[in-house]
Amino acid sequence: MSDHTGSTGVKRRDFLKVLGTAGAAVTTVGCASEKVGHLIPYLVHPDQTVSGVSTWYATTCRECAAGCGVIAETRDGRTTKLEGNPEHPLNRGALCARGQSALQGLYNPDRIRAPMVKEGGTWRAITWDDAVTRLSQKLGEVRSRGTAGNAIFLNQHESGSFPAFVDSWLAGFGMRPHLSVDFESDAAVIEANRRSYGTAWPRLSFADARLIVSFGADFLESWGMSVPQQLDFADARANLEGAPRFVYVGPRRSLTGLNADQWIACRPGTELGIANALAGKGSLADAARESGVAEATLVRLQQELAAAKPALVLAGARGSNALDLALAVAALNQSGGAIGTTIRPAEGSSAFEGVARYGDVVDAVERMRTGQVPLVFVRGVNPAHAMPHSANFADAFAKAGYRVSFSLYPDETTELCDLVLPDLHSLESWGTAEAGSRLRRHAVHRRPADPARAEGPGQCVALRPSGLPKLVAVEPRRRRGSIRCRAAEGCRGRCGGAAYAARGVGCTARRRCRRRGAGRLPPRRLSLARPRRWSRRQQAMAAGTSRPRHQGAMELVGRAAPRESHEHGNRAW
Repeated sequence: MSDHTGSTGVKRRDFLKVLGTAGAAVTTVGCASEKVGHLIPYLVHPDQTVSGVSTWYATTCRECAAGCGVIAETRDGRTTKLEGNPEHPLNRGALCARGQSALQGLYNPDRIRAPMVKEGGTWRAITWDDAVTRLSQKLGEVRSRGTAGNAIFLNQHESGSFPAFVDSWLAGFGMRPHLSVDFESDAAVIEANRRSYGTAWPRLSFADARLIVSFGADFLESWGMSVPQQLDFADARANLEGAPRFVYVGPRRSLTGLNADQWIACRPGTELGIANALAGKGSLADAARESGVAEATLVRLQQELAAAKPALVLAGARGSNALDLALAVAALNQSGGAIGTTIRPAEGSSAFEGVARYGDVVDAVERMRTGQVPLVFVRGVNPAHAMPHSANFADAFAKAGYRVSFSLYPDETTELCDLVLPDLHSLESWGTAEAGSRLRRHAVHRRPADPARAEGPGQCVALRPSGLPKLVAVEPRRRRGSIRCRAAEGCRGRCGGAAYAARGVGCTARRRCRRRGAGRLPPRRLSLARPRRWSRRQQAMAAGTSRPRHQGAMELVGRAAPRESHEHGNRAW
């Protein structure tokens, strides 16, 4: 490079100019936003919301099958924070990290916003009317051919009334009941509980136990229903004099193992031999030799189990011998007097009732592989990712006739489908959830038929079989220009008769308007943009007493007393 005029190379000054221009361009592109957001969520506020004022709703967490109570804080229709409900009998105000992160799924930028159809190997966005028409035609074809009984509906496991609704809808088309799938649950422990106790998940009482032995069951983390188990364990250990002794048996010292009084480190997969030896079905010496644990340690643990009654023994759900380990642990509990004290089948939780056995899921996959399945529905689960590679789900799924997904996000199973109808998030929908024997509402802080928000999919689909298969699409209401002037038909203003709901803003043709509205919003409709709350002076006038004029309605905003929202049927705090 050279600054001389006669040089044939690039001048230093020109090089710096190009470098600065390119850097500015890259910086500008990097600072660009993915999409334009909405600063004000509502132009027309619903009756129960006040701009800038938070409202709290009691709802239920649906991130797992437990169904913990949640208090959702909303502001201007947007959910901003989730906390545990202190009055809920299950979690008593606590909420795990997974429940706290439910907002991440609600505002996930990768959410599927509109129905998608695959044509020629590529995805194309379509309208809800088109998607409903396509699915209705497929349902009609399957029903006319008489093969509806071979259709499969894989649904995420959840309690409440929605599973019964799905089964009733499937029965209307002549289909078999759905499979309630939960790939994250402790399937081996659930199956062992059904065989041993007659219920999927009995109540565990840590406070009544004198000794707690865990064979790789991380009950303080992800095993079972972690939040109520954490609370019960903390209450049991709070009393230093009568606190139960805790022994953790496993190859890795997890977070649960860190809270144990003793950690017995064993080789992976040898927990079953130790459990059988403790139950008298094997030699302690052989178990010690295979597991790498000192024989004296196992002898002392066996003596503690015999002396400390009632005891509580728990089994993990990982490994090829997980079911055998859970059955061996159930035998230890039965011999140790745990039934009715530390393990109470009569007070079992309904959170895991109805979970499909893994063998049933495998049978459904094999029917897909033989080409007998004309239609498959997948909602809330991702078997292409969750099932083991030996199941070869992708190849079997490709041989099904027509594949429909209700996934909120793109995943491995959705990529293999032909049609995608994006579902609503649990915080956008109505429903019920069972906490023990009690039936509770969930997701009541947002209207189910009006998720027309920037972060929501904007549609709600109702399926109704009557005669021929028929699908009804419920379109959301418009957000802008929903209130019109009475002179809209003959209006010549720029707004065309559609006036914004902001207080004090009228039509642009106000001066020339001769209609009844005079270019302004009707007073009764305009009141929707203001909080419907009396001032203290108005309350005093209604009560017959006098109040100072300067005490206005803004002092009443944000009161702590609960009130009932009759339109939604839920309780606002």
